[in-house]
Amino acid sequence: MSEVPARASAVVIGAGIVGNSLVHHLALLGWRDVVLVDKGPMPNPGGSTGHASNFIFPIEYSKMMFELTRDSTEQYKAWACSGKAAASR
Repeated sequence: MSEVPARASAVVIGAGIVGNSLVHHLALLGWRDVVLVDKGPMPNPGGSTGHASNFIFPIEYSKMMFELTRDSTEQYKAWACSGKAAASR
């Protein structure tokens, strides 16, 4: 989708691991009018999304960040994502 709707319940900026995870969870909660935007077209939009660090730190000093990291890791395991698999989805 290249057109941005005039209205949305939520707009998430950044299609990286955090943005995608957030949209995924909103969809699980029943949200249907969510917009996810990034700098350019997928699968290589440029910016931070296009050159992710390819690692996740399982230790974090903030409980919220630890839970986000743990959840993201579980999602990647469940989806069996890799660089090529993720780009083709």
